[in-house]
Amino acid sequence: MGPISNDPENQSSYSGSFTVSYTRVSGSGSARADKYVLQGPEEVTFTASISPIMVGGVQVPHSIRWRWVADEAGGGNPAQDCGPWLVCTTTISVSGTMFADFVINGESSSVPVRIVVNHCPPTGDPWLDNPNFRNQLDADMTQSHSEASPSGRTEVPGAWYTNDTTGEPLYRPLTTISPTDNCQNTASYPAIPGYTFRRATHTHPNAIGDTTTPCNGFGPSGADFDALEQLAAFHNHPISMCEPHTDGRLTCHPSGVPVDARPASVQKYAKQTNGCFIKDSTP
Repeated sequence: MGPISNDPENQSSYSGSFTVSYTRVSGSGSARADKYVLQGPEEVTFTASISPIMVGGVQVPHSIRWRWVADEAGGGNPAQDCGPWLVCTTTISVSGTMFADFVINGESSSVPVRIVVNHCPPTGDPWLDNPNFRNQLDADMTQSHSEASPSGRTEVPGAWYTNDTTGEPLYRPLTTISPTDNCQNTASYPAIPGYTFRRATHTHPNAIGDTTTPCNGFGPSGADFDALEQLAAFHNHPISMCEPHTDGRLTCHPSGVPVDARPASVQKYAKQTNGCFIKDSTP
């Protein structure tokens, strides 16, 4: 109101105006899990955070409700173990999504946390033991055959990352390489801020009617190994690469392998009718 020369109670009258303004505090919620891929029923701890939680020494009003949406029937409702608090530990037995539903200073929001349960026997490869990884390989192979290509095949690349803060896996599709150069993976695998590039993939589809994959048989080519070394140098850490083949076999190999040791470094897997992979000793 501005200065008043005397105490208000001594004023017989006052005329003038004043303006009151306020800024609404908006908060955001986040949620993470201590693991995102489960090897059968496992206990998972979900942790939610609110930012800012304090403003001017006063806690921002908030509430949270955990909500589970399963991919398939069964498994119960793990959210029933979660009360209205920021940390919840519960057991999950089927794949699905846990939602953290926030009301922060009167504003509603929801954050999903994806959890997948592996029902296949473990392979020893953490990526192959991730159902999302296996399903994406199938989707990429389908795309390889559905795109128009003079040779009847197109290699489809993809990239897998992990979140630097939460460890959550992230898939990023990449632009398909030119069908005229389908015997060498020339895709670009970019860096993503806040994520670490872990595994490159690209399909090795057969030409229609062929019984063998052109270019390099069923194993990774020398060009594949060389491309992986270039990727590892660019990202400045070891990276692995996997190539699914039309016949169901999968080959995976790490970076940092000397040329004369490359064949022995390749891990081979055979796809079963149930979609699971097992180690394959076939040459």
